[in-house]
Amino acid sequence: MRALIIGPDEKASIAKVVAYAEQPENWYNFPGSNFIPGENPEYIAHIPMGYRCCFTFTKEKRWTLPPLNRFGRWPALPQH
Repeated sequence: MRALIIGPDEKASIAKVVAYAEQPENWYNFPGSNFIPGENPEYIAHIPMGYRCCFTFTKEKRWTLPPLNRFGRWPALPQH
C-alpha cells in the first residue's frame, strides 16, 4: 500500500488543474472533443508516490457532469 501525502506543492498543482477545468471553455464535450481528457496535461496533476489525477467537467447535449467527487455520494438505485 502506498501513502497519499498531499502537501503545499501538491495542493497548488491540484488547484491549478481545477481552475483550468472549471472554465466552461475547457469543459470536455462528449461527443465532439478531439482529445481524451487523460491525455491533456492541463487536466492532470501528478502526486509523488505514483499518483496521477485527472479532473474535468464533461458537457453532454443534455447536461454537464461534474467530477464524481462533486456528487458527494452515489444516488440511490431503484429497487426491483
